[in-house]
Amino acid sequence: MALAQGLGRPYMFWQSADRRRSMLGVGEILRLRAAGADRLEAVAAASLGLSAPILLGGFGFSGRGPLPAPFGPFAPADFMVPQLLFEERDGDLSLRLLGRSEGDAGQPTAPDTLASLLVAMPGRAASGRLVFADPPGSRAAWRDEVDRARVAIRSGGLQKVVLARTSLALASEPWSVPNIVRELSLHEPDCNIFAFHRKGRTFLGATPERLVRVADGTAEVACLAGSAPRGATTEEDRAIGQELLRSAKNRAEHHFVVTAVEGALRARGLAPEVAAAPSLKRLKSVQHLYTPVRTPLGARETIFTLADALHPTPALGGTPQGLALSWIFEHERAPRGLYGGAIGYAARDGEGEFDVAIRCALVRGRVATLWAGSGIVEDSDPDEELKETDLKFRPLREALQEAIRT
Repeated sequence: MALAQGLGRPYMFWQSADRRRSMLGVGEILRLRAAGADRLEAVAAASLGLSAPILLGGFGFSGRGPLPAPFGPFAPADFMVPQLLFEERDGDLSLRLLGRSEGDAGQPTAPDTLASLLVAMPGRAASGRLVFADPPGSRAAWRDEVDRARVAIRSGGLQKVVLARTSLALASEPWSVPNIVRELSLHEPDCNIFAFHRKGRTFLGATPERLVRVADGTAEVACLAGSAPRGATTEEDRAIGQELLRSAKNRAEHHFVVTAVEGALRARGLAPEVAAAPSLKRLKSVQHLYTPVRTPLGARETIFTLADALHPTPALGGTPQGLALSWIFEHERAPRGLYGGAIGYAARDGEGEFDVAIRCALVRGRVATLWAGSGIVEDSDPDEELKETDLKFRPLREALQEAIRT
């Protein structure tokens, strides 16, 4: 990744939560991008005639394009066929060089890119200083957003809306993206790790939430909503987890997600299997209510059709979906871009995975912009919701602190 960063070519890294599979695609022989409500359908249609083994990429929270300024190089749906595909799977290592059968006049071939990669000397990132700062007035403004959302919910119709806020990390030296990704991979177990790079900007993160995974004729969805901190001791951690399981507010928030996922799958004629009650998914800094959902695939389903049907779940948008999205687009101050969308891959054999783009940051030069969100319901407390987003910033903040010391 450090070598790819030095070349200035697009690249994408993805690593599974169990660390059994890692992929790095470098350079691109083909880019598929689209905007609008049917952006995933457009990408899927464009990929039908391809013999490429894999597409790497993702899509934003909204299909509206172009994406807000910080995400300028990216499209609302943005996928690449890489020239070089490095992969580790269950301990087996491979490198594939991909090209176009008709050639691409004037463009470097995959062997050219590999040769450039092998002779490139990645710059060693200098250690530096780091300051975390919220945009001026943003904390007070976000509390006001929470209050306005609660008023809208009490007025009827809207049941839940997810609000996002941003925070900044300002470094004295340009960020080393490979260092950040390494820290996330080492210290955020049970999270999928991703980094998507275009033209000097990298969208990266460690996400615990799967939108959909397709393999062996089965689709799997992870419903994740309702949050609490980890405890300082085993006893405290267990007590906080039990309180989370009993919390009416968090159970209601989680129920919205499970109901929406199950409904979206049944609307496509599928027969999802849903766990009877949520369990706890414990991460390094936070624990969540978690319900897995599985369903056999129908003959017409692909990773793209399912992602389109499921996105955005109430965990990232709210419920009812239309009212929640309208409220977000009208009132939310922080532009989401790729935050709240999904990142992953789609393989030619039908396998694929898209993970919800949360616990993430956009890195450019010496600046990293972090995103975090919280589900607002009628009895939400603005100060508590602010604390929850601070808790969700913690994994990226810790990774950035370690990365700049390396």
